[in-house]
Amino acid sequence: ITFSGVEQANTMMGTSTITGSNTNDSFNVTGQAANTIDANGVAFNNITSVTAGSGAADTIVSTEVEAWQLTTDANQIVHDGITYTGLEQANGAATSSVLGTAADDTFSVHADANKIEQAGLVFSNIDVVDGLGGDDTLTAGTDHTWTLDGIDNELTESGVAFQNIEIAAATDANVQGRDNVADSFALSTASNEIEVEGITFTTLDSVDGGSGAVLDAIDSDVSQSWALNSATDSVDAKGITFSGVEQANTTTGTSTITGSNTNDSFNV
Repeated sequence: ITFSGVEQANTMMGTSTITGSNTNDSFNVTGQAANTIDANGVAFNNITSVTAGSGAADTIVSTEVEAWQLTTDANQIVHDGITYTGLEQANGAATSSVLGTAADDTFSVHADANKIEQAGLVFSNIDVVDGLGGDDTLTAGTDHTWTLDGIDNELTESGVAFQNIEIAAATDANVQGRDNVADSFALSTASNEIEVEGITFTTLDSVDGGSGAVLDAIDSDVSQSWALNSATDSVDAKGITFSGVEQANTTTGTSTITGSNTNDSFNV
């Protein structure tokens, strides 16, 4: 039966599910009790799951500050007792947040301020993303610059503080250190990879230690082949160009230095 012109769909006993249409559906959870939503103008109760249809912009909407909870399944969140699957957008009020899981989650930086993407689902008006447990990854586009903020396992991107992040991945990426603060960049055994502030940065092209009268350092626990650059405070190692660094430390083994194509000075 196709019902039209109805405002409520009540389940008197048991629980029910909702399947979306082939257009853009809107699921409103503002001020709703648990297991209750308004979908395309119809109020539903005793709902346990919502599966979006084939629309390109199926959205969960709230005018309140929300803490959207991910599940271990891709493109799925739980809110007030209802599991939502296959959505494209989640819109809460300003200063909403996204909570990860105990497993390995992956989040993507969005070009727009206070937006993030996770498995095809774009969250808006987000201030904080907490990866919680697992080895959580933050991804970004090619040539992205990661800026350190001095807090372990945290990066701030597009106005969003990503917390409890273990891996930052972007092709040909750059890391920007802090000015007037001594940063320490630990080389990984893999090429183009460092660890700093509890985060492993992969597929890097360059690292800038920042400015100021401090000693920014590159640390290696295995032998290295350091290659000087013509610029002051600049050296190549493991496929990464480091600039604004004052120390290169090998804690285990022995290393070599290759000079640049300009007049180098070796002070002993």
